[in-house]
Amino acid sequence: MSNKFSITKRVDLSYIGDDWKDCYIDMAMPSYAEAKADAKIEGTDEEKGEKAIEKVQTLFRKGFAINEEGKKVELVKEDLFNFPIEVLTKCIQAIVGQVDPK
Repeated sequence: MSNKFSITKRVDLSYIGDDWKDCYIDMAMPSYAEAKADAKIEGTDEEKGEKAIEKVQTLFRKGFAINEEGKKVELVKEDLFNFPIEVLTKCIQAIVGQVDPK
C-alpha cells in the first residue's frame, strides 16, 4: 500500500539538550488505509512493539542527531534502534497525530 500524498511530520529533538537544537527526525505520514491495516496487528506486546519500531523505520525519511563524539550526523533508519524508547514513542505519537510538528 502506498500513500498518494507526500506529507512529512518532524519530531524536534531539541528538548534533549542545547547541543541538539538543530536535530530532528522527519517521518512520512501514513494514509488512513495504512493506519487501518496497522491497527489490526496481533501478537504479544513484545511482537506489537517490534512491529511499531519496524513501522517507524519504514516511515523514516531523514534526520540529524548528535553522535557520541558530540558531532551532528545524518541519521539512517537503522539508527532509530539506538535511540531511547522516549524518542521512539515521540515518533509513534507524531505518526498518529499526537505531537505538534513544530
